Amino acid sequence: MRDQKTAKDENKGKPILFWTLLIIGAFVFVFSLWYLNFRWLHSMEATERGTFGDMFGAANSLFSGLAFAILIITLFMQREELIEQKEESKKQTEAFNAQVSLMEEHRKHLDTQDELLNNQNQTMKAQLFDNLYFNYLNEYHRSRERVQCHFHNKGILRGNDCLDYINKKPNELDKAMKESSCEDHLLYLYGFLHFLNEYLNENLNKNLVDIKTLRRYVLILRSALTDAERKMVLHPEADPKLKKLNAKLKLVDESHPK
Repeated sequence: MRDQKTAKDENKGKPILFWTLLIIGAFVFVFSLWYLNFRWLHSMEATERGTFGDMFGAANSLFSGLAFAILIITLFMQREELIEQKEESKKQTEAFNAQVSLMEEHRKHLDTQDELLNNQNQTMKAQLFDNLYFNYLNEYHRSRERVQCHFHNKGILRGNDCLDYINKKPNELDKAMKESSCEDHLLYLYGFLHFLNEYLNENLNKNLVDIKTLRRYVLILRSALTDAERKMVLHPEADPKLKKLNAKLKLVDESHPK
């Protein structure tokens, strides 16, 4: 590419060199004629000089025309230079536009990468939430196993045995609600619902999750509740904050607690 540019510069210089040599040659030719004419006329008589000078009236017109031609040639050379400058300016403009286009393509590429990173980030957040959600759910099952109640005719019952007995004997529910293990179990359920509510509120506002996703998580938790736990959520002695979250997320329907 450098060789091409050098050859092009040499080609541009050839017309200028030609016209320069032509002008110099014309000047030397005219000066030589003038000098020879001067020497010749100096050797003549005065009358002969006048007669001889009249013979060169046409030559004077010729030289005037030559001077005009030189002026035209100069204008032509300036015109060529202006054309070359215009072409160079056009090439610079095209190069600048090409750079702008390249920068625009680079910006679009960066925007695409940014969008991909955002999508990956949202996917990772969703996966992290899924992991946390099911960890909460597993811990909720372990919390249920720690529930224990003392019944006069059954003694101490724990876990699912306790909850099954409460479900079969609704009159025992009031007593079970006062047991500290049941309170702790419902408190953990409240924490679980609060975690779910905060995450969904944040992402619903940003349009990152939809109502269908919300209902899916709520239904998974609902399917994990026993009938006794549903009754405990709706019990008058239950924590008001738990009832409020239950009403908002529609975990347990008051008209159909089972």
